[in-house]
Amino acid sequence: MTLPHHWNNWRLPRAVKLHRFLYAVCCLLLAAGLTAAPRVTETTAMVHCVDIDSTIELSALSVNKQTSFINLNQATGLLRIQIIVPDELPLIVLATSAHCVPIFLEDQNSYLDYNGVPYVRTDSVASAVGCEFHPAKRSGGRLVCRNFHSLDSIGTEIGDKAPGFCLPNTDGSMIRSLDLLKQGNLVVAFIRSADWEPLSRDLLLRLNSNRENFQEAGAQIAVIHGYAPDVAAKWRDSLKVELPLLSDDVSAVMRAYGIHQMAQLPNSSVFVLDSEGVIRYKHVYGDEWDPPEMVPILEAVRALRE
Repeated sequence: MTLPHHWNNWRLPRAVKLHRFLYAVCCLLLAAGLTAAPRVTETTAMVHCVDIDSTIELSALSVNKQTSFINLNQATGLLRIQIIVPDELPLIVLATSAHCVPIFLEDQNSYLDYNGVPYVRTDSVASAVGCEFHPAKRSGGRLVCRNFHSLDSIGTEIGDKAPGFCLPNTDGSMIRSLDLLKQGNLVVAFIRSADWEPLSRDLLLRLNSNRENFQEAGAQIAVIHGYAPDVAAKWRDSLKVELPLLSDDVSAVMRAYGIHQMAQLPNSSVFVLDSEGVIRYKHVYGDEWDPPEMVPILEAVRALRE
């Protein structure tokens, strides 16, 4: 087929040419922006403790004038954050008496290595410590801590301040240890599974059947596991459990308590915390020949009222 002669001389209108040129330029600029290194500015972050009217200054980074990162080495010393770095996962855990916050090393939105110094997002540190974070455009932001005493150093032995947690319940609501401790003493139990592990199921059922005895003694109960909330919801329904079943599916709290065994599985264990969050009783169960008796746990709780 032969095209008409005037079609061979056809040219794009000038407006269409200009449109295509501008489109190509925009694509090049966008590609350059996506591949450009983030703009990092060194700055400071302020931590203000309200109850003692004291301010701590930390080195910080501002990335692309939007995201703030705090020097993790400084935060560890000044804010008493415990750093847990598992060998088998690209994960670090910021653990305090307020919360346990997992930070994934491969996620550069949460963690940044700058000139060999580790930095983590300021809002993640604020969550771990239990502070309010107020971002600022020209600085690393401001953390406002209402209760400086919640920043006490933590441990896992009797007499230590217990690690805090903020975990989802079976209905998706977030349960905080700080809120539970406001109601009195707290029993924190770790279970492996209510399906296939007899010891864990026995511990869960005994705690559930004795929940009124614990309430009368002035203690709340929180049960922590490594499965998703919907899995625990099935345990709740099939076993008629009325206790909160809290999901720690990255094992952050398990690691902070020192009872993580493998994958998302803890050693079955019970901790009794007084209203200040200090560990007053601890028992890690060995096997099915170590039955979860409630009497020692109840005695430990009742002793806190004397």
